[in-house]
Amino acid sequence: MIRSSSLDLVLADIRTNTDRIYLCSQAPTTFTEASATYDVGYKASPTINAPEAGSGSQRKIVCAAITDGVVNSGGGTATHYALVNQAGSVLLAVHALAASKALVDTDPWTCAAFDAVIIGEV
Repeated sequence: MIRSSSLDLVLADIRTNTDRIYLCSQAPTTFTEASATYDVGYKASPTINAPEAGSGSQRKIVCAAITDGVVNSGGGTATHYALVNQAGSVLLAVHALAASKALVDTDPWTCAAFDAVIIGEV
């Protein structure tokens, strides 16, 4: 098992360095895929809470609800989110959405608060 304090260091790094969240049409594996290739919308400066306990041996950070996400021209269907450091062109974390989300470019996208989780047992 990995210690909670070690997991918190990873989560704190993601929290500190995330300056943009992208909604993507598929799972990106690079910053360029997240920010250009699969990008259907984004939110600059998302609010992310400090690391905390999740269920069992999980540790998590909570991303606050978003009400004013920007949809790219033409919209699209988002299936994943990517947390990135835009300034450094770094992909920090990727995860599938609970359900795909159709985005229309005439409206901002919204989402409820969500958890980014690391599991402590290997």
